[in-house]
Amino acid sequence: MRFSKLLEEFRTIRDYKKDPVDYAIIQEIIETGKTAKGIGGDKNISVIFVDNGKEIFNKLSGKAGYHGNMMEAPHYLAILTKESPGYI
Repeated sequence: MRFSKLLEEFRTIRDYKKDPVDYAIIQEIIETGKTAKGIGGDKNISVIFVDNGKEIFNKLSGKAGYHGNMMEAPHYLAILTKESPGYI
């Protein structure tokens, strides 16, 4: 898919379900993260699954999210990169 087409079709969803995600889907995402390559082809990406969403929501509310507005969820995924030239 061309990047310009992707941008044209991009949409955000701000009304999320609060149902837990099936464990098999979570495992697939984590495994995909293990093989993902960062900018420049380096394998510098980590995917962390956080199961205790309520606790994280309470700790990060007002500090993270969209301008400090956290979306409450049963789980969260944190996608991290090592600090390097061009990192995000």
